This record gives sequence, C-alpha cells and structure tokens, in this order.
Amino acid sequence: MCCWQPDHLTSNAGFFSAYIKEVEEKPAPTPWGSKMPFGEMMFESTGTSGWVHGVSFSDSGNRMAWASHDSTIAVAEGGKSAVVTSLSSETLPLLCVTFITENSLVAAGHDCYPALFVFDAAKGSITFGGKLDVPKQSAQRGMTARERFQNLDKKATTESKEAVLESLHKNSISQISVLEGGKTKCTKFCTTGMDGGMAIWDVKTLESALKDLKIV
Repeated sequence: MCCWQPDHLTSNAGFFSAYIKEVEEKPAPTPWGSKMPFGEMMFESTGTSGWVHGVSFSDSGNRMAWASHDSTIAVAEGGKSAVVTSLSSETLPLLCVTFITENSLVAAGHDCYPALFVFDAAKGSITFGGKLDVPKQSAQRGMTARERFQNLDKKATTESKEAVLESLHKNSISQISVLEGGKTKCTKFCTTGMDGGMAIWDVKTLESALKDLKIV
C-alpha cells in the first residue's frame, strides 16, 4: 500500500509507502522498489514547474501521472531509475487526471472540458489526443423587442455580447472518476465541476462522435 503526496507549495510529486507491518501482509516487490517500511519515499520528481493538482496510478500500478498548475501533464514509469515524461499542454491549468487505459489518460481543469492524452513508452512521449466534448450548437435567433429594451436600459446598448461557453460544464472541472471498465479499459467516466454539474461520458460514443479520436 502507498500514499501519494502532491505538493501545492512546490512542484514536487511523489508517494510514500503506507505499509504497516503489524496490520498487513508483506507486499510483493514492485517496479517502485522492494523495501517498503512505513513512510519510505518510493518516488519523487521535480519535473514540472507548477504545483501539483492531481495524481493517478495506472491499473497495473507501474505508471503514475500528475497534472500541474503550469498546464503540464507528466507520467513516471517505475523501474530501477524511474523515467519521467512530460508535456506542456496548450490548455489552461489542469486540476485532475486519471488513466482510462494503461496508455491513455483523461485530464481536465479550467478549460471546462475533459481532454485525452496518450503516453507512448517506446517513444518516451505524451501527445494531446483531443478534446472530449461535443458541444451542442445553440440555436441562433433574433432579439425580441423586450430583450432590446432591457439591454438598452441596463447596458446602454441594444446588442448582447455576453460570452457563452459551448462546453457541457460551465466552470472548471475538479474531479474525474472511472465508472465502468476500470483503468484497464474504461467504458464510462464521470466529471464533476465547480458549476455544480456532473456529466457521464461514454467512451464508445466519444470515439464515434470524434473521428480523429484514438484511445489505446
């Protein structure tokens, strides 16, 4: 057993052994190490320059991913010398991340939509796989006389220029949870946001709707 510790003051990400000899059976050796006394630092990285918001282990436990405030997503692969791969994405800061297969991750944050990232161990790279949101197009209509009068009264103009988010969530996404299929082959996952909303995403539906989407 282990516990991870994202550091909100620095850019460190790591985890410690939470094995208690008097309570649990001795764990088998892992790619992160074989000696696991309570509190032992199993892994630590300073590979990003923003504080860490979210951490996720893959289903096998051999990989750990984290999202940082500098819009970076990183993956560490266990071994005698853990290898860290990172990608500085073009999204706003990410607040949460989870594996949905051993190679694919979903992350989300201040952009208000979940996004796919793909880890390629052979190439030592992480790539942006696509935006996992299919916005509904809002119907265009003319303003009524009443709306024109209200805008003129409140804003001294007859035009309405309020920005409208096309994403399903209307505020930052703070949590992603795997619902079905597990982290080996997730078929459904859930996002919850600071808008008070919760959305359930079907992976097959997303793959059908987004032609260039590839989840491996």
